[in-house]
Amino acid sequence: RRAYLEGGVYPNGQLTTYYWEYGPTAAYGSRTDTASAGSGTAPVSVSGLLNHLQPGTRYHYRLVVSNPSGTEYGYDTSVLTAGHPTVGTAARSRKNHRKTHRRRSRRAHHRRQGKRHQFAHGLR
Repeated sequence: RRAYLEGGVYPNGQLTTYYWEYGPTAAYGSRTDTASAGSGTAPVSVSGLLNHLQPGTRYHYRLVVSNPSGTEYGYDTSVLTAGHPTVGTAARSRKNHRKTHRRRSRRAHHRRQGKRHQFAHGLR
Protein backbone atom coordinates (compact mmCIF):
# COMPACT_ATOMS: atom_id res chain seq x y z
CA ARG A 1 0.00 0.00 0.00
CA ARG A 2 1.11 3.54 -0.76
CA ALA A 3 -0.09 7.05 -0.01
CA TYR A 4 0.61 10.09 -2.17
CA LEU A 5 0.76 13.37 -0.24
CA GLU A 6 0.60 16.90 -1.59
CA GLY A 7 1.24 20.21 0.07
CA GLY A 8 2.47 23.71 -0.44
CA VAL A 9 5.52 25.55 0.82
CA TYR A 10 6.32 29.26 0.72
CA PRO A 11 10.16 29.57 0.75
CA ASN A 12 10.01 33.34 1.34
CA GLY A 13 13.27 33.91 -0.57
CA GLN A 14 15.31 31.47 1.54
CA LEU A 15 16.70 28.07 0.60
CA THR A 16 13.98 25.78 1.99
CA THR A 17 13.80 22.02 2.45
CA TYR A 18 10.92 19.77 3.44
CA TYR A 19 10.06 16.19 4.37
CA TRP A 20 6.99 14.29 5.55
CA GLU A 21 6.77 12.61 8.95
CA TYR A 22 4.40 9.65 9.24
CA GLY A 23 3.50 6.70 11.44
CA PRO A 24 0.66 4.88 13.21
CA THR A 25 0.37 7.60 15.89
CA ALA A 26 0.94 11.35 16.12
CA ALA A 27 4.44 10.48 17.40
CA TYR A 28 5.12 9.48 13.73
CA GLY A 29 8.36 7.44 13.85
CA SER A 30 9.15 7.50 10.11
CA ARG A 31 9.96 10.17 7.57
CA THR A 32 10.59 10.62 3.88
CA ASP A 33 13.88 11.82 2.48
CA THR A 34 14.52 15.56 2.64
CA ALA A 35 13.80 17.42 -0.60
CA SER A 36 14.35 21.01 -1.73
CA ALA A 37 11.54 23.52 -2.20
CA GLY A 38 14.00 26.08 -3.62
CA SER A 39 14.39 29.69 -2.51
CA GLY A 40 11.73 31.48 -4.51
CA THR A 41 9.24 34.08 -3.40
CA ALA A 42 6.12 32.27 -4.65
CA PRO A 43 4.34 29.22 -3.18
CA VAL A 44 5.72 25.86 -4.34
CA SER A 45 3.71 22.63 -4.67
CA VAL A 46 5.44 19.71 -2.95
CA SER A 47 4.61 16.02 -2.70
CA GLY A 48 5.70 12.83 -1.01
CA LEU A 49 5.14 9.12 -1.48
CA LEU A 50 4.77 6.80 1.50
CA ASN A 51 5.55 3.19 0.58
CA HIS A 52 5.10 -0.19 2.28
CA LEU A 53 2.08 0.82 4.37
CA GLN A 54 0.04 -1.89 6.08
CA PRO A 55 -3.56 -2.46 4.88
CA GLY A 56 -6.43 -1.31 7.08
CA THR A 57 -4.15 0.89 9.17
CA ARG A 58 -4.49 4.57 10.10
CA TYR A 59 -1.35 6.60 9.46
CA HIS A 60 -0.71 10.09 10.81
CA TYR A 61 1.40 12.47 8.75
CA ARG A 62 2.56 16.07 8.59
CA LEU A 63 4.74 18.28 6.42
CA VAL A 64 7.96 19.61 7.99
CA VAL A 65 9.64 22.66 6.42
CA SER A 66 13.06 24.11 7.28
CA ASN A 67 15.07 27.14 6.18
CA PRO A 68 17.75 29.33 7.83
CA SER A 69 15.05 30.97 9.97
CA GLY A 70 14.01 27.67 11.59
CA THR A 71 11.66 24.72 11.24
CA GLU A 72 7.88 24.73 10.94
CA TYR A 73 5.62 21.70 11.45
CA GLY A 74 2.36 21.25 9.53
CA TYR A 75 -0.85 20.03 11.12
CA ASP A 76 -1.26 16.39 12.07
CA THR A 77 -3.48 14.67 9.51
CA SER A 78 -4.34 11.01 9.08
CA VAL A 79 -5.32 8.59 6.35
CA LEU A 80 -6.71 5.05 6.57
CA THR A 81 -5.21 2.60 4.09
CA ALA A 82 -7.53 0.31 2.15
CA GLY A 83 -7.98 -3.35 3.01
CA HIS A 84 -8.17 -5.32 6.22
CA PRO A 85 -5.43 -5.37 8.88
CA THR A 86 -3.07 -8.31 8.50
CA VAL A 87 -2.81 -9.06 12.26
CA GLY A 88 -5.18 -8.83 15.19
CA THR A 89 -8.30 -9.25 13.09
CA ALA A 90 -11.31 -10.60 14.98
CA ALA A 91 -13.84 -12.85 13.29
CA ARG A 92 -17.14 -11.09 12.50
CA SER A 93 -20.55 -12.27 11.52
CA ARG A 94 -21.64 -11.64 7.91
CA LYS A 95 -24.22 -9.04 9.08
CA ASN A 96 -21.65 -7.20 11.20
CA HIS A 97 -19.16 -7.31 8.31
CA ARG A 98 -21.67 -5.61 5.96
CA LYS A 99 -22.29 -2.82 8.52
CA THR A 100 -18.56 -2.29 8.96
CA HIS A 101 -18.02 -2.25 5.19
CA ARG A 102 -20.75 0.40 4.70
CA ARG A 103 -19.23 2.59 7.43
CA ARG A 104 -15.76 2.25 5.89
CA SER A 105 -17.13 3.05 2.43
CA ARG A 106 -18.77 6.22 3.73
CA ARG A 107 -15.58 7.25 5.55
CA ALA A 108 -13.49 6.57 2.42
CA HIS A 109 -15.92 8.67 0.38
CA HIS A 110 -15.66 11.54 2.86
CA ARG A 111 -11.87 11.27 2.89
CA ARG A 112 -11.82 11.44 -0.92
CA GLN A 113 -14.01 14.54 -0.77
CA GLY A 114 -11.89 16.10 1.98
CA LYS A 115 -8.61 17.87 1.48
CA ARG A 116 -5.36 15.96 1.39
CA HIS A 117 -3.15 19.01 1.30
CA GLN A 118 -0.91 20.56 3.88
CA PHE A 119 0.45 24.05 3.57
CA ALA A 120 3.39 25.42 5.49
CA HIS A 121 4.92 28.83 5.08
CA GLY A 122 8.65 29.45 5.28
CA LEU A 123 9.69 31.20 8.44
CA ARG A 124 10.62 34.86 8.25
